[in-house]
Amino acid sequence: MNKQNNVNSAPQSNWAVLNGTDPSHIETTYLPDAVQQIGEHNLVEFINSRLNNPRFMVKFEFENVTRTLLNEEFSGLALFHHELTVPKPTGFLTKEAVQSVFDVIDICEDETSITYMVYLHEGPYANTIAEILGNINTILGPLVEALTKQLEINDYQLTFDISLTY
Repeated sequence: MNKQNNVNSAPQSNWAVLNGTDPSHIETTYLPDAVQQIGEHNLVEFINSRLNNPRFMVKFEFENVTRTLLNEEFSGLALFHHELTVPKPTGFLTKEAVQSVFDVIDICEDETSITYMVYLHEGPYANTIAEILGNINTILGPLVEALTKQLEINDYQLTFDISLTY
C-alpha cells in the first residue's frame, strides 16, 4: 500500500511551470472558479502536491464536478467524509479496533485492501485551496496521523473527500 502519490513527489515550482498557473493566486480562488480556470484534474493534482503527508490525497465526493460546481446549487464545500484504506492482510488490525478509534460509516473490501469510510466530526470548510490545505495539513492530517499511530497502522492511504454542503 504505502504508495506515494506521484504528484506529491513533484516540486510545486515544477507544477506551476508545467501547468502555467500562478499558485499564489489560485490558492485563494473560490474552488468552483479554480475548477473552471485550471480543470478538475489539475486542481486535484495541485492540492495533492501540497499535502504534508504522501499518504494523503484529496478527491471530489461527487461526479460531474465542473457542472456541479458551476451550477452553484449548494452553499459551500467541506471535508466531511474520508476513506482510510489499509492493505490486506491486516494482521492484528480488526474492524472493531478501527471502529473504536474512528467514526466508521461504511466498510468496503476487495481482494487486496479494506477501505473504511470515516467521519471526523464536523468537517471544516473546503471553499478554496488554501482552506483545504490548511485544514488537512494543520487540523485533520495530524488527527489522522495520531489515530493511525494509536492503532499502530503504518501502511495506509487516507483520501479526504471534498463534499457539497447545502
